[in-house]
Amino acid sequence: MPEAPKKHRFLYSAYIFSLTVFLMAAALIASIWMMIAAPVADDRGVLIALILGIDLLLFGALFSSRETLGWYTITEDSISLHAPFRRTLTLRYEDVQYVGAGRNFLSVNYAYWLYLSCDRVPVEQLEDMRRFQLTKRGLRIAYSRKAFAALMDCLPEDLAMQLDRSRTTLRAWGVKDV
Repeated sequence: MPEAPKKHRFLYSAYIFSLTVFLMAAALIASIWMMIAAPVADDRGVLIALILGIDLLLFGALFSSRETLGWYTITEDSISLHAPFRRTLTLRYEDVQYVGAGRNFLSVNYAYWLYLSCDRVPVEQLEDMRRFQLTKRGLRIAYSRKAFAALMDCLPEDLAMQLDRSRTTLRAWGVKDV
């Protein structure tokens, strides 16, 4: 029996996704509370239209970003970044030249990323991965043990060796579950 093709799915960043869901729920709850409890006499319809308009703008901004609600599909020949209402970015492994790890500082801690790129990544971007642009020539995925294992499983041998060397960098930065 032929083996099924390998296919793994991961959120762009579980942390950012959680914050987005929290923000959307908080905005919705606040909007409902304002519509019910606001002391407006005759212009309640104007208030409701204003609140719904603001909510639509907020949700539109959150839904249009790859970083907030995006997810990756890792297969044997490519990695793809999907997002609602956005074109899928696909990077074929045959085009990738550089694979490694980077990080950026969040409010209280570092966030660690794995990147795949067709072009050399400047050192400044490795220390602040927010500068790393998501394009057809380079993608980044939030580090997790499962994402690392999925990439090691699907990448060609030469790229898997590059990714394996980034374990040292991750350990030096204090990541314990590499």
